Amino acid sequence: MTASKHRRMISLSEEADEYLHKHMKERGYRFPGDAIADIIRKYERLKKNEPD
Repeated sequence: MTASKHRRMISLSEEADEYLHKHMKERGYRFPGDAIADIIRKYERLKKNEPD
């Protein structure tokens, strides 16, 4: 199964932009979208482990 991609234009705070670039550098991502997808996957995994 192939994941579909959707193009979005987003605005980030300076702090969020710095975090994104740091994450990209640490993980070796070339594109911001890949780094954002990774951050979201991590968030979803963490959310599943937390009690409501």
